[in-house]
Amino acid sequence: MALAIGIGVTPAELEVDVSLTDGGSTQMVIQNPSAEVTIFRVVPEDYEDNIKINPASFILPAGAQEKVTVRVMPIKAGRYFTQLAVTGRALADDSFAAAGGVRVPLRFTVREDSSLPWAARVLDYLDVYGYFWGAALVFLGLGLRLTRRYWRG
Repeated sequence: MALAIGIGVTPAELEVDVSLTDGGSTQMVIQNPSAEVTIFRVVPEDYEDNIKINPASFILPAGAQEKVTVRVMPIKAGRYFTQLAVTGRALADDSFAAAGGVRVPLRFTVREDSSLPWAARVLDYLDVYGYFWGAALVFLGLGLRLTRRYWRG
């Protein structure tokens, strides 16, 4: 009889919508259906700098489960695909069970923030150029006021 460490992952595929300003996240549950205490590790195969996993490594007793958060930081607008490698090995060094692993597909779409209300985009713009535009509006207001006095006589 051959034994291997069991790994259960729910859901079988992950999909995340990511905004350019906030990023995005999703969760998955990893289960240990084997009869041994197991060390699990979750690693993205690509985009390691943009995908953060919490917890990335943990120990589960037999029959236990752990909720794992996958946070995707924005790259640039577009659709991306990678896989998360979930591996498990027995905690005990003298175990005869072979290590196991699964790959969980991860699709994420990075979208531009056109969903922001126009006022928020204007405020973000003014936050960067606020002093310049604030001064320009003051001078424009003063100019209009002086022009009205001039034309009214």
